[in-house]
Amino acid sequence: MKKILTVITIIFALIGCTKEDYTSNEEVESNEINLMRADFEKQTGYNYSKEHLLIPAFRTKINWGKSVLKSKDTILVAVTVLDTFFYPINDSEVDLKKNVILKAVRNKNSKWEYGIVTFIPTSDSKDYSGIIISKSLLDNKNIIRYFTDGNIVNNNTVIQKNFVNTTI
Repeated sequence: MKKILTVITIIFALIGCTKEDYTSNEEVESNEINLMRADFEKQTGYNYSKEHLLIPAFRTKINWGKSVLKSKDTILVAVTVLDTFFYPINDSEVDLKKNVILKAVRNKNSKWEYGIVTFIPTSDSKDYSGIIISKSLLDNKNIIRYFTDGNIVNNNTVIQKNFVNTTI
């Protein structure tokens, strides 16, 4: 009798496990990205017809299907530059078509804040060398960072180097 009860208990446990709702990591990630997208559209008034919303100088398209949940508070979304736009640097031109992302960061009040990050590489080295321009979409603050071999270069150093040989 004890064995029969044990077998019946195991069968009910297995049936209960198969009916249990299971949410995969992909479902959680997709849901979080969809919630962030709805908040982005509400905060910015974005829709597909507003191609100049992210960067007024040229047309862009947000690729919501190419989104990455980096952490519970950070989502990166690919942005395609629709216009042919080359950024001149070091006697060459960098095509920005795939060098722009939308970055969403949840602040301490659990509210999403949005920014555009543009990468302008100056070399093809293993460690990133180039410029990273970050622009907040809601307050229009810009931050420009210079990197050499993966290390940030102090902005004051760059400014001083540019003005050393300048005469007024």
